Amino acid sequence: MHKDQLRSMRYLLVVVLLAAQAATLSAQRNTFSWGFDLFPHYGHRRLAVDESYTQIQIDSLEAAERYRPGIGAGLFVSWRAQKVGFQTGLSYLNTGYRSPQTPFQPTDPNSINFTDFRQVFRSQQIEIPACVYFYQELTPKDEFFFMFGTGLSYNFSNEDVLVRYNGETTDPVESDPAFSFRAVNIAFQTAMGWERHLGERMTLSVQPTFRFWLSGLYPSDTSINRNLYQLGFRIGFRFDRPI
Repeated sequence: MHKDQLRSMRYLLVVVLLAAQAATLSAQRNTFSWGFDLFPHYGHRRLAVDESYTQIQIDSLEAAERYRPGIGAGLFVSWRAQKVGFQTGLSYLNTGYRSPQTPFQPTDPNSINFTDFRQVFRSQQIEIPACVYFYQELTPKDEFFFMFGTGLSYNFSNEDVLVRYNGETTDPVESDPAFSFRAVNIAFQTAMGWERHLGERMTLSVQPTFRFWLSGLYPSDTSINRNLYQLGFRIGFRFDRPI
């Protein structure tokens, strides 16, 4: 196991232990909850290259890869005290990055039927999150919270997609990348948000969320790597039960 993976595993263990301790130390723990959430977001990557790449090549890659809309969804369970809570569950994430829409060159055979194209990288992952929440009551029905945590993800699908355009018509062509990917990764995530209690047993939450993968997409001995990250809004519905 590589050193960065060992560091990430230690980080995950520390966060989970702190989260479990925070959720159990309070004598006022009084709520068990379950629910579901959606995570529409923009995905991108942090580029990491070695000295074999020139600055011109790096600038070219930076210009060629941009934000891509993505979506996530999950089921979760949580334990809540008066001021602190802990949440875990199972989530699905469809994320990645893409190039700008670019005209085909006249010499490209695709230019016969299409005018423009876009390159898209799409990654699909299953994740087990572990997050700690800190709450501050604003009104009897409204609360502000801060969240930090982690997530252990399994990267089960990676695809390069060539999207060809002809007016409003699109034609996506999917292909498998020609190199291997890291199967297991760990993410850091943080958020600030707002909760609205819709009744005694149901809560709506909205939280702007940032997530960053601690290890790159590819094995660490490659000359180029990319750390995925996402910025979006997590919208959740939670069903509460006093305990």
